[in-house]
Amino acid sequence: MPEVICLRPLEDFANAGVALPKALSIRAMAPESRELAEAMRSAEALVIPAVGPALATELFAGSAIRLVQVTGAGVDRVDGAGLARLGIAVAGVPGSSALAVAEYVVATAVALLRFLHGSTAAIRAGDYTNIRDRMIRCGLSQLAGLTVGVVGYGIIGQATARQCAALGANVILCDPAIDREDGVELGELLGTADIVTLHVPLQDGTRGMIGAAEIGLMKPDAILVNAARGGIVDEAALAEALEAGWIGGAAVDVY
Repeated sequence: MPEVICLRPLEDFANAGVALPKALSIRAMAPESRELAEAMRSAEALVIPAVGPALATELFAGSAIRLVQVTGAGVDRVDGAGLARLGIAVAGVPGSSALAVAEYVVATAVALLRFLHGSTAAIRAGDYTNIRDRMIRCGLSQLAGLTVGVVGYGIIGQATARQCAALGANVILCDPAIDREDGVELGELLGTADIVTLHVPLQDGTRGMIGAAEIGLMKPDAILVNAARGGIVDEAALAEALEAGWIGGAAVDVY
């Protein structure tokens, strides 16, 4: 019976309604287990969560692993090229959380547009009058009529675009991986969009894609949403921009 090592609790699959194949011998292990390297000498596949520390290619040297299955869309926890040289395939689950991510983008964008985070805290502190006056002065926006710039137009980017368009937003897109006729350059998107939402994988070409220069192209009241990978955005540059008020806000679901 083929052996599989799973670096996440098997209960996660049961909770998601996924039945484990009876034809496989599946062993759950903690990523930090001292027995992991030894277990990989006989196991043929390794199942890992999409989020977590990188797994060094050296860990796989001398192992029997022939497949690394990631239980999410991103496969940046491992060096795909390095594993390929060892004859190990890497697979993800594209679009597995597309609707959830799209809903997150819409929800956080609306929360920032409506200043829900700040107003909730102020009202709890008994400062309703001042926060109400501030919200009226700012002229809070609705999503309808705004321009949403989608960076990365894979399954998740497309789902996000559909959700935003359904609420009346004008959607523009930029896909670094594909030269699309209906796409625009990144700089144009950043300078045009009221909301910029990122949906690209973390690769050499996208690491640090949004830095100080790119943030500087955004509108002063624009919102940046990163639900892709933390390494795509220069977090120090983003923090500086937020503290200085150079952009309107940001929602970050990754690190």
